[in-house]
Amino acid sequence: MEKARIGLVGLGLMGAAHARILQRIDLCDLVAVSDADGERQEAADKLGIRFYRDYQELIDRESLHAVVLAVPNHLHAPIGIACAQKGLHLFVEKPIAQSVSEADRLIAAAREHGVRILVGHQRRFSTLVEKAREIVTGGELGRLVGVTVTWALLKPE
Repeated sequence: MEKARIGLVGLGLMGAAHARILQRIDLCDLVAVSDADGERQEAADKLGIRFYRDYQELIDRESLHAVVLAVPNHLHAPIGIACAQKGLHLFVEKPIAQSVSEADRLIAAAREHGVRILVGHQRRFSTLVEKAREIVTGGELGRLVGVTVTWALLKPE
């Protein structure tokens, strides 16, 4: 089976995590990354992949099957639409877009060009969330009548 050739847009906190994971998946080949911050080239070099400062150059030059978008929310729709127009499937960090109208445009572009979009809800598979679910469903807390949850993490700049 042919490996899926993947491009990554954004090599910050989440992008770096995606890069590490993609490189461990046998059916994926992380081909290249783009990030507007040229200082991230060093991280790409350590990963052994090509680096572009402009995502458009990445999707124009590389022969890809899909792109992972790990960029600020306001860039999901414009970059996602550009990728869809190239026929590239998308994994988009949540939220899919900054507004419903942007999400609608991105979904329309994906439909028009026959590509799929997957929105990353990675916490669904978190061991912490799984343990919490186990505690709740196992009855350790008794019969729950209401729950309020706040998930807070310190993210570096």
